[in-house]
Amino acid sequence: MVVYVDDILIFSPSSDLVKEVMLKLQDKFKCKTLGDVNYYLGLHIEQDVEKRWMRVHQKKYLEALAANFGKSEGHVATPLPSGFKCVKGPAEESVGEEERRRFHSLLGRARNKWTKH
Repeated sequence: MVVYVDDILIFSPSSDLVKEVMLKLQDKFKCKTLGDVNYYLGLHIEQDVEKRWMRVHQKKYLEALAANFGKSEGHVATPLPSGFKCVKGPAEESVGEEERRRFHSLLGRARNKWTKH
């Protein structure tokens, strides 16, 4: 069960258990069931009840973040090949204050998504 202010999200392999929890909540509080969830607090939720799988992701947020920083068309092969060695490239000009600020913003917004539980 996930609770955020007045929104409750209940997951269970048993629909009977979900119904039981909802009945107990309805005894104490005014609430309603909105059915299956696809989006909750910035999270996209995909599920197949019959196959018993669920995927939670923030793909659209990350795509928007990449587009905001002009990186939506990037294609990177991962992982790097075995034995890959990093080498120092030629010295480049220092980046400007605006570019530095945008880079720090990107790192902060991405880190915010990586570290939330």
